Amino acid sequence: MTFVLPLLPILPSVVTSQTSLSLLFDCHLANSDFFKRCANNVTHLRIYHGSTLGPCVGDVQSAAKSWISWAAIFEAKKTITPLRLLYLPKSRAPTEEEEEEGEEEESVKESKTQISHLVDNLVQICRRRDIEVVFEDQPSSWEVTQISKDFTRRSEARRRAFEAGNKEGNA
Repeated sequence: MTFVLPLLPILPSVVTSQTSLSLLFDCHLANSDFFKRCANNVTHLRIYHGSTLGPCVGDVQSAAKSWISWAAIFEAKKTITPLRLLYLPKSRAPTEEEEEEGEEEESVKESKTQISHLVDNLVQICRRRDIEVVFEDQPSSWEVTQISKDFTRRSEARRRAFEAGNKEGNA
């Protein structure tokens, strides 16, 4: 199941306590405070930006501050989280082809590179905390929940393993 992270506090405990149910929470890049408030209840998180074009769209300074904020949360020793899997937008660093084409202004390329470095920093912090990071296409807006193929695949495998364990335990 996929939920928008701000809904976590109002979800019935019967939903959040299901051991066989995998919950993926979506949180907008700019709303790291939502995660900070309920980090101890989230095992699977997807950070998305409100555009299909990725994290470098819009106000670059705002996006940079948001990535820095996420990194600070995960880097803080006081942040206790059972988070095991983090989904991030596919990287939007300038590719070699884009750099060779020279169609983008130099400032846009620098901005993309800055964002890419900030995302790389977040990934390194997550790895130090044993949080797996997966890059994939993200929802195009907060209004539309996009199914994560990777998350669905992992959830189904987990459910099958759980059911197989229960069958063996009841035999």
